[in-house]
Amino acid sequence: NPSTILGTLHVLALALLFTGSLWGFGRLLLRGLGIEPFPGAAFGAGLLGFSLACFDLGLLGALKPMGFLPLLAIGAAGAARDWKVARDGVLSIRDWPAPFAALCAWVLFHEIMQALAPPTEFDSLAHHLPIAVRMAATGGISTLSWLLHTHYPSGLEAVAAAGLWLRGERLPGLLHLACAAAAALALFHLTRRWAEDSAWLAVALFVALPVVTSYSGTAHNDL
Repeated sequence: NPSTILGTLHVLALALLFTGSLWGFGRLLLRGLGIEPFPGAAFGAGLLGFSLACFDLGLLGALKPMGFLPLLAIGAAGAARDWKVARDGVLSIRDWPAPFAALCAWVLFHEIMQALAPPTEFDSLAHHLPIAVRMAATGGISTLSWLLHTHYPSGLEAVAAAGLWLRGERLPGLLHLACAAAAALALFHLTRRWAEDSAWLAVALFVALPVVTSYSGTAHNDL
């Protein structure tokens, strides 16, 4: 089905745009603080900064393209300037042991398929996605008396709401998957500093966790 293929390519392109912009945004934030980030940390910092910015925009009723697109553009500019850093960080992962690489590849493929499929997971349908959809529809933060979770700060949902403005209905699951990938990358590089031979084992144990294999590709915020 051509429309399905085009829709899939659209959401994958959006996921790449958001992931790269969040990484670039994080590098700019950490550099401004005088911190040289290790692999994976820049994405986490960018996600934190961008989600807080989106949440603040929501409090002002301004969670709309005119509010968040400049932030994405700033992050994209930072990513474009430092893309060689990302390339070198990935290329530095050499000598992939076949069993561990196969496990990581299988989990990645499974979670991408889960993220691209229509959501069926209970928590995603019960509150994560409804909160994001409401934020996108109203451009602001509001509470619902019958939904307790709307009384909590919803940072990742605010980022997902920005994606929904750009017709990224499957973007929330892919963003959560990017969080898991960044966590695995950070774990690999941190473990390699103290026990190089155990780095791949640490990543394999992480990606084998049920919370990773079951929820990475869903619209959660656990990872």
